[in-house]
Amino acid sequence: MSKKNGKAVTTQVVRTTRVPPSELALMHSRGYLHAVEVARRLNVRVNMVYTWLARGKIDGEVVCHRRRYVLVSSLVKHVGPSVAQAAGLA
Repeated sequence: MSKKNGKAVTTQVVRTTRVPPSELALMHSRGYLHAVEVARRLNVRVNMVYTWLARGKIDGEVVCHRRRYVLVSSLVKHVGPSVAQAAGLA
């Protein structure tokens, strides 16, 4: 938060990932979505998606020791079909 003209101004930091488009297309064809994309669609923090992956609540893959992908079918089972459909996942 910063101040401008004596008023508090909130700034939003947009985090972008540098994922090769070919990798995204390959993982999407295999039924996976990038964890950041899952978080955006479900309106949750990325750390929540990482926690679900770490606890085994959803299945996923880690690519290059860093980028995490979520198996969409396991995500639908975890959040429920109605939530997944509303988020455009099913």
